[in-house]
Formats: sequence, C-alpha cells, structure tokens
Amino acid sequence: MTSWLQQKRKFKKGDVLIRQGDKAKEAYLIQDGQVEIHIDDSKTKKNHHISDLSKGEIIGEMGLILDNPYSATITAKTDVTVYVISADLLEQKILYTDPLVKHVVEVLVNRIHRCNEQFLDLKT
Repeated sequence: MTSWLQQKRKFKKGDVLIRQGDKAKEAYLIQDGQVEIHIDDSKTKKNHHISDLSKGEIIGEMGLILDNPYSATITAKTDVTVYVISADLLEQKILYTDPLVKHVVEVLVNRIHRCNEQFLDLKT
C-alpha cells in the first residue's frame, strides 16, 4: 500500500501534527508511534479527547476529502513517523476511483463528520 507514498515525516512526542481549523493540505499514514485526537468545542471552550491512533491509521483525510479545515487537533503521544499523503495525491487517487466507490467514501466521511458534531453536542 505504501509504494506510492514516498515522503516520510517524523514528529517528537508532544508535537502537533494537525491543528483543528487549519486548512487541510495533507493527510498522514502512521508508520510508527501513537497520536492523540482532540476536538476543541468553541461553544463550551472545552477540549475533548476523542481517540488514540497508531500504526496503519490515516489522519487528516476527512479535511482533504471534504475540502474542509481540519476538524480536530492531532498531537504526537509518542515519537511518530508518518507517510505524507498530499492533497494532490489523494485527489488524483480519488479521481481515478470508480464513481460508486467515490460516492460511498464521500457519504461515509460526511457521516463521520456529522457524528463528531453530534458527539460534541452530547458532551456539552
């Protein structure tokens, strides 16, 4: 799966990989290490821990697929090595995907985005 991913990036424990609200420019495939996902709720000014992710997980993809700002802040829980997935690369891969598969991906990503919003509403 990683044959088309050439660029690697390393982050130290505590580094921010992705910041909520920033323009989505790239996603990452975690090669080694663990990250924490947090969402800042602007209504309550609270920071909610959503999940920890590790090797094999992809982060930042929702922002790229939906062409939205990143919906969460992702911080390195340990030292982390990732493969970089640029917006152009993902767009190219999606462009040549079967239209039905592309639609299913968009529906699923939108559904996850709505679930995240509902999760925050429940926490407030």
